[in-house]
Amino acid sequence: MKRLNPKTVFVLKVLICLLLLGFVWHVAGGPEILTALAGADPFWLAAGFAVILPQTVLSAIRWRLVASRLGVLIGLGRAIAEYYIAIFLNQVLPGGIAGDVTRVTRHGSSLRKEAAGRGYGVAAKAVVYERTTGQIAMVALSIPGLGLWRPEAAWIAAAVLIALLGTAALAPAKGRLGRLVGDFRKAVLVREAIVVQAALSALIAGSYVLVFWCCVQALGITISVETAMTVLPPALLAMAIPITLAGWGLREAAAVGMWVAAGMAAGDAAAASILYGLVNLAGALPGAGFLFSTSR
Repeated sequence: MKRLNPKTVFVLKVLICLLLLGFVWHVAGGPEILTALAGADPFWLAAGFAVILPQTVLSAIRWRLVASRLGVLIGLGRAIAEYYIAIFLNQVLPGGIAGDVTRVTRHGSSLRKEAAGRGYGVAAKAVVYERTTGQIAMVALSIPGLGLWRPEAAWIAAAVLIALLGTAALAPAKGRLGRLVGDFRKAVLVREAIVVQAALSALIAGSYVLVFWCCVQALGITISVETAMTVLPPALLAMAIPITLAGWGLREAAAVGMWVAAGMAAGDAAAASILYGLVNLAGALPGAGFLFSTSR
């Protein structure tokens, strides 16, 4: 089967993004969304922006720990800089994973130069395992929200998550796939790593929700902590589906669907989701400075 070339994929993602945003604009009331965004409280915007710094540092620490379990050491300052570069490129380049690919390439290249006896393979594993750990945490955090939307979906998600983790913990390390699973187990699931990884991933996933909650507060929307924990994580989880640019459109559509299911206003959901995207873009901008300085 012939693969689509990157330009075609990019155009398709742009079209999907525009269609979803157009749908959200139509069902949630576009002019009202713009009015709400214009009146956003700068204090809460600054608070959301501030959360992105510890979120990025914790993510870099998680990546560093995964790499160390695979036998590769990364300095903390370098890990933070590389992670900032990755989230910046994920925001501004097509695909949503360009930053992670760059992280693999830069780390793998440095490993070869340092004659560490490793290379792009171990660099790729470290990035993939670290991102996988984050997605597992977000899925777990999203299960209550899935239960509000579709109770059967929550049960299925919980069962699949438990089954996958159980398989990874018990699968024999034979064959190429088995070795990959075995390396993931060594990096994340063994007793020496799992408690720290779970704690880090819970804090990071919670920080994403906290940034979204700050955006909600910036718009003056009344929402309880329980409701926020129910409706916000699934909207964030939707961003992981790589069919738009940096989650735009898909995140807004998911937010509208979840909030309406919870008896809340579609316009509030759309405005908060768009504001979240803008705050995240602003929070990723230090990555441009790191990219410039390291490239130079």
